[in-house]
Amino acid sequence: MKSILWIVAVIALCGSAQASTTTPLVSHDSYSVGTGDIETAFSFDADILRGDFEDERVKFNLGVNYFLNDILAPGLEVEVEHLGGENGFRFLPNLKAYWPTHSRVLPYFQVAIGYAHVAGADLFDFGVGPGINFLLSNSVAIGLQVRYDLGTGDGTYHLFHIPAQFAVYFKL
Repeated sequence: MKSILWIVAVIALCGSAQASTTTPLVSHDSYSVGTGDIETAFSFDADILRGDFEDERVKFNLGVNYFLNDILAPGLEVEVEHLGGENGFRFLPNLKAYWPTHSRVLPYFQVAIGYAHVAGADLFDFGVGPGINFLLSNSVAIGLQVRYDLGTGDGTYHLFHIPAQFAVYFKL
């Protein structure tokens, strides 16, 4: 008897469910990201570091930005890296300025200033660079950024890198 009640409950719930409002990947619908949207992005890259900490490393980055309007999106990046047998991290508040194209293409410029702990050294980190995201749907994008980071403090580093990114956009 209990199994029949569960089956009836599942059928009732499924019958009252509404269809998803997300767009299919690579649809021809209009695309828009702007005021009130939140961008969550995961990026990764492998690079070669030059300066006092020369080495090869792999980095993973998680970022969140909130669109104040269609152009400005302040946010925060947290990055974890493996360098020379040690783990490091960076904590970077940032500001992204998007060029509102009202299309699938979202070009932007980013400035980040924060703290980095690399190979046992504590550093001030300053990063700048342009990027571009390509919307696959109204809420999913892939992208690339060309970025320069300068770290200074217990040592100095200069870092040019091209992180690949996966982003998801949503409203609260």
